[in-house]
Formats: sequence, C-alpha cells, structure tokens
Amino acid sequence: MIAFLHNNIGFIILIVAIFLLVLMYYHFKSLPAKAKKKEEAKLSFENALRTRPGWVEAMVDYADLLIGMNKNKEAQDLLSQAQRLNAEDINILNALGKLNLKRKDYEMAEQNYQAVLAKNGEDYRALTGMALVYEKQRKLLDSQMLFEKLENFDNENDDIVLQHSRVLLKLNELEKAYTRINKICQNSPKNCEALNLLSQYYIHTKDELRKNGCFKRIHDTDPKYINHLLDCAEVYIDLGNFSSGEILLTQYLTKRRNDTEALSIMASLCEASQNYSTALQIY
Repeated sequence: MIAFLHNNIGFIILIVAIFLLVLMYYHFKSLPAKAKKKEEAKLSFENALRTRPGWVEAMVDYADLLIGMNKNKEAQDLLSQAQRLNAEDINILNALGKLNLKRKDYEMAEQNYQAVLAKNGEDYRALTGMALVYEKQRKLLDSQMLFEKLENFDNENDDIVLQHSRVLLKLNELEKAYTRINKICQNSPKNCEALNLLSQYYIHTKDELRKNGCFKRIHDTDPKYINHLLDCAEVYIDLGNFSSGEILLTQYLTKRRNDTEALSIMASLCEASQNYSTALQIY
C-alpha cells in the first residue's frame, strides 16, 4: 500500500485537488444568492474552469452569473465555448435564451427556447422564457396562455403570478389581474414588483389617488426602485395619456440616462407629438 501511494502520489494529489475544487464550486454556486458576493463567485468559477476546462455545468452557471452582472459579451463567449462541447445541452440553450432575451434579440431567444421545448415540452425555464418572449413580441394571447400553464404548475410562485398579471393588464383583463396582484400585496406588502403592477391597475381604472399611494409605498420600501416609473409611463402612453407618460418617463431618465428602452420610448413620443428635432437627438 505504501509503495502504491508513493508511486502514484502525483495522481492522488490531482484527484484531491479536483475534489476540493468541486466542493468550492458548489459552495460558491450558492454564494451570490446568499451573500451577494458576485465578484467572489466570479473568481471561484474562473479558478474552477482554469483547473478543469470544459466543465459544461460550471460554464453554464458562470454564464448565468455574468448575465446577472450585465457582462453579456463574456457570457456569450462562454456559452459559445460550451456549445462547441455539447451543442444539444438543454441548459446551454436555456442560458442562451435568457441572454438573447436580455439583449432584446427576441427572434434568437425564441429559437433557443423552441429548441429546448422540442426536446422537452414541459421544460419550466423554456416555457417561462417563451412566455416572456411572446410578451415582448406583443403576442399577448400566446404569452397569457403559457403563463396560465405555468401558474397551474405552481400557483405559489409569486414571480410567475406577477408576470401573468402583467400580461393580463395588457389584455385589459383587469379583474383577473387585480385578484392575483392584490393577494400578493396582502401577503407581501413590501413587494415592489407587486406594488408596481397595482399602480398600473389603478392607472387603468383611472384611480390616481390610489396609484399615488402605491408610488409612496414603493418609495418608502425601496427608494432605489424606479421600474414603476418606466412601466407606468408605458401604460399611460398605451392609453393615450401622453403628457402623464412623458412626465414619468422624464423622471425615470433623470436617474437612468442611458436606458435604451426608455430613450426609444421617449423618441417615439417626441415623434408622435411632431417634436422631430428632439426625437432625432435621442435617436
């Protein structure tokens, strides 16, 4: 036994090192959600992949972290490498769908998710991704149908219920949306996403007093949360109330000057009001 250990010491050290790295990887994999230490997690992934190149699972999880850090180019490069190793891997395709959805390449995201669903028609991540893609493409009935299916899978998933509610509001299914949103607001009164949607509901029902109350609750809960300004601006614009939409859009852009989606909406608004010089400056 001693002779065996002596003759194979290098191999044994390598196995132990890989084992420790695997343990480190799974530890850091959960670290971002628990401790928000994304840079530490990023370093851990890099060390793991440096020691064990071609580890597809780690590559996909690292790409997901990079997407969350808005490092889309790095995520794309990593997923391209992973695809060369296993082009049919469902996890890679789902990650590519998420990346392309974030980059607003909805056609490519749809292709990614459809490729997953061709292999597994019940894949939860792909169904969620497709529902979001359809919403962005204004295929609202298709989006609503998928969200309803997802909600039937798990009606305790607040994220899915809220995403479904957002589409229902766009379809003017106001009471169906309100029932869902109000339930979450009662259970989680500091949920800013739910309060955002409740604000949108009150815009639809022309209840400015309650909408303003929601805005105050959002600010009191998290002053840094401003998504409701953009989302409610879009609702006003869709309903033809351009002046109210422009006010909220301007407030949003004072805090996020380089948001391309908001700038595009503002340019379209200026164009619609025949303010062509401002529209051209924004474009």
